[in-house]
Amino acid sequence: MRSRVFKIARRRRAAIEARKAKGARVSRDRYAFANSLSFKLHPSQQKVFWDKARVKVLVAGRRWGKSRLGLTFGLQAALGNLPEPSYRSRQEEPYIRLVPNGEGVYERQWPAIAYPHDLASPPVVVFAMPTLVQCKKIFWKPLVNLLEGQPFVESINRSDHTIKLKGGLPEIICIGLNDQDGDRARGLRIAACVIDEFQDVKPGILDEVIRPAMADTPNSELLLTGTPKGKVNHLCRVDRETAELDDGASFHFETLDNPHIDPAEVARAEATQDPRIFRQEFKASYEDFPGQIMDALADHHLLLALPELTFDLVSLGVDWGDVNPALAIAGRADGNWYVLDTWHSSTGLAVLPEDHLERGLAMAEKWSATHCYCGHDRPTNIQIWRNALKPLGVKVGKGIMDISRRNSIINGLLFHDRLWLAPHLSDFKDKLGSYHRRTDKNGAILDEVAPGQDDHEIDALCYSAATVIHREETMQRAAQPQASRVARRPY
Repeated sequence: MRSRVFKIARRRRAAIEARKAKGARVSRDRYAFANSLSFKLHPSQQKVFWDKARVKVLVAGRRWGKSRLGLTFGLQAALGNLPEPSYRSRQEEPYIRLVPNGEGVYERQWPAIAYPHDLASPPVVVFAMPTLVQCKKIFWKPLVNLLEGQPFVESINRSDHTIKLKGGLPEIICIGLNDQDGDRARGLRIAACVIDEFQDVKPGILDEVIRPAMADTPNSELLLTGTPKGKVNHLCRVDRETAELDDGASFHFETLDNPHIDPAEVARAEATQDPRIFRQEFKASYEDFPGQIMDALADHHLLLALPELTFDLVSLGVDWGDVNPALAIAGRADGNWYVLDTWHSSTGLAVLPEDHLERGLAMAEKWSATHCYCGHDRPTNIQIWRNALKPLGVKVGKGIMDISRRNSIINGLLFHDRLWLAPHLSDFKDKLGSYHRRTDKNGAILDEVAPGQDDHEIDALCYSAATVIHREETMQRAAQPQASRVARRPY
């Protein structure tokens, strides 16, 4: 009986030792794999990779290697952020790695436990791009090629684009942020996030979705990469703001900072391309947006604080839409216009007319609206809004139809510093700045608004302020004798 007990005990000890040996082998395989990735980065990539900032913004020219850096960054976050098993009982000796490169030695010291693991809310590492189609091509396929068959990988889900790792490590997820406005990232506990082509991600998703998902994860990290898309694009603003953060860092590199790029190819591009395009795509320079409609817009038009004003007129603009309705309200004081607030639905789902009206009523009541101007193409809806706003004393009418004329009025107000935006409307400022004209197949800019833009709030603003100015000018000209009429003055 006693010998049987000893045999069972020996078997148990042998099983435990085998599991320990297997776990140590998996850990060694994982660290060897993770560390090998960083040695494949060129010097400029390593400079970004080993920087100790938690939030990094990388602006680089085409083919510099942004996606390769993002792939390495995310994999290291998932695989390499825990200490070696031998250090788990020796907290006084943190896990330190040294990586040599052409510019010296970069040292990074990881905390003893980087991401506290909670089974109820496990941390994840997110690879993101504007669309899932892009993310599958740039990140998902390389991830599968690198991780399939590795001993530390538990499963790969090709339908959900997730990779589950062993040992309580963060799960890897690939998503498209512009798909359903980043809903796939909502509710996640993000330990690390890589967003490539950030300049094409919808404004607001970073602050509304990504940052809150990282707020309760200690030592969480964020890497934003992209190529400039004009001075008014949100990448320029985020780049500037990140450089001022205590835990943030901003990096700028040209295409030729990648030693694997043939200088002759870059020289050929410089000789054949438009200079502005070349500076933007290869020099990573923030250039003026081509065909920009609101070209008088400047940073100072976004107020730091809204002054106390007495408005002689407050106008609500309404842009119709079953999926993307919008509202904008602006007040006039001492000849200046102040955009007080905007709203638009970006869920991609149908919005009931009753919900749109409820939003408009709340905005009109909050800011004591005196007028309301709507899109001219839905007379029935205009009558419904007229009846609903009548108790508030709001006059409701049709907005100006001429798109070129109303855009010219708004841009004129900006040119003469007579249009100002409330401090919380930075995303709306980005939309105004990126509002542009259409180009033909030869690249020539046409005097038409380019299709497919997120311009619903802009249309609402034009209905709000430009209609008032247009009507007042029309009345003034009608009151003048024919011989004394003068040309319209610009705004």
